[in-house]
Amino acid sequence: MTETITIRGKGLYVEIHGPQDAPPLLFLHGGPGGAGSYEFMKGQGDLLSKQVRLIAFDQRGVLRSEALDEHDPLTLQDLIDDCEALRVHFGYERWSVLGHSFGGFLATLYAHRHPQSVEKLVLDCPALDFDLSAKYMLKKSADEFLKLGDEAHAQQAHDLREADLSPKDRFDQMVTLTLALKEHRDKLYWYRPVPNYFGNLLQTSGISSEEWGRTGMHVKKIMQDPLLFTSLLPLLPDLQCPTLLLRGESDSTTCDIQTAAVLRDVKRSEHLLIEEAGHVPAIEQADRFAEVVTEFLLRP
Repeated sequence: MTETITIRGKGLYVEIHGPQDAPPLLFLHGGPGGAGSYEFMKGQGDLLSKQVRLIAFDQRGVLRSEALDEHDPLTLQDLIDDCEALRVHFGYERWSVLGHSFGGFLATLYAHRHPQSVEKLVLDCPALDFDLSAKYMLKKSADEFLKLGDEAHAQQAHDLREADLSPKDRFDQMVTLTLALKEHRDKLYWYRPVPNYFGNLLQTSGISSEEWGRTGMHVKKIMQDPLLFTSLLPLLPDLQCPTLLLRGESDSTTCDIQTAAVLRDVKRSEHLLIEEAGHVPAIEQADRFAEVVTEFLLRP
């Protein structure tokens, strides 16, 4: 079932799969912006919904949700308020939340600010500290440059990793530097890269180019929120809900420091590494991903 629901003055595209009486799970996509909820639901909509009531939405201003203009405000708090308003709209007292990458950052903030609303938390290759994630991506990038014999760019990645920069400056420069990997950049995200994966995703989605283009305004506004570049690691001891941290074997976002912090500071936390997967285990190892998430959610 799909529908557009007006939440706090804007239409949000919402997709729902699974039995009405199954445990509800809210999915928060990565990005910021990214492919909205489309990519995840394409890979997991039928799998996770066998025993879970899976609810996903394109975040405010993204893809199939109503477009934002220059005058529309947008902060991380707006996205959190949207999550809570959707819970109230659907009449759930509590629900579990699964956040991928940036969505893991958002899910953690939501669980921290609305602990009474979140039953369980699944963090899928999350970026809980954008500076640590940028440094980890730079380390992985240096390795890829060296494999290509590009010692100059490998040294740039090393120097940028060690430089005394603000988290936002390091992140912005990291994104620019990784573009020099060209087609090899996919190796930062995939265990086994598929040529032209995202191009094919866009072409076969049936979603208009205008809708894909909406994401730019969302990204512009969220990247201006200083909270995005503030580490969430100090908030972890306050989380009360059972938490599952998932990482792909070759993921380049969730470094060991972030993983250790979750396991040390979240009272009821566990960690699982999904083999032969990178940053998107929900796609590369779809059956395994659905299996472990479902088992965690249904566990008493």
